[in-house]
Amino acid sequence: MAHWTWAKLADGHPVIGRVPGRPELPLNEYGYWTLMAKLGIEAEIVLTNQLVASVEYVPIPLHTSIRGGITGGSTEYNPSSRLGSSVWVSLFPYFSNDPLIRELRNRDSYTRDEALAYVGTMLAHELGHQLL
Repeated sequence: MAHWTWAKLADGHPVIGRVPGRPELPLNEYGYWTLMAKLGIEAEIVLTNQLVASVEYVPIPLHTSIRGGITGGSTEYNPSSRLGSSVWVSLFPYFSNDPLIRELRNRDSYTRDEALAYVGTMLAHELGHQLL
């Protein structure tokens, strides 16, 4: 996790950490995204460019732990959704060329179209949880 506090985005700000002029929110934490749905965000699908990587306070799937706490997306109970749940997907693991992300991708770099195809696959996976 320490890597993400010094790794920089294209704008020079840290991937995770304080950014001047922005509210201090735990946007990188899985719990934030879970709670957002459970509190009733009025959306069935949420796409974000935020890296979701954290040390969790709640049980998480084994595959998230294997990826160093990085979560690509999830389907969460949502009382305000017409479908009873919301899906969220992080674009960061697919569009970032950070060395740690590339290591998790077998050192692969993706073109824009490849990244979008992988995002679509992840979204379809989560929609499967939502609809089935």
